[in-house]
Amino acid sequence: LGLVNRGFVRISLKSLDLSKCRLSAGKFSLLLDSLPDSVEEMELGISAIEGGTLPHLCRFLERAGRKRERGTPQLKRLSFTYCSRRSEGADLTPPLGRLKSLGESLGRLEGLQVLNVCMCRLGDESAKALFPTLPVALERLD
Repeated sequence: LGLVNRGFVRISLKSLDLSKCRLSAGKFSLLLDSLPDSVEEMELGISAIEGGTLPHLCRFLERAGRKRERGTPQLKRLSFTYCSRRSEGADLTPPLGRLKSLGESLGRLEGLQVLNVCMCRLGDESAKALFPTLPVALERLD
């Protein structure tokens, strides 16, 4: 990834599934910073929003939202799979403040057509925090 990030190696990638990956915040950041502009679909799991990884994801989404200005491909499909956990009967969905930050970043993805959060067990308050403004191009919300 370091070679890709520094431009020594170029890759073309349309789709990336990280739903079952457990990455530290540092490795997650390096991975997101190394992704080429060609990525149009991503599937993310709980490790993308827990701990210190969420700020890195928000920064990536904001960068992806600016791609339209440069005329490069944009993120069109984003899925969050298993983004809440249950521990001893308690739902461990991220706090509302963190969801609001993620929602603001999602709102900047003008080219986003599909957003899937159906496996995240969002309640009313969580949904309100996550979706203050949905992208105009959004065609499907699960």
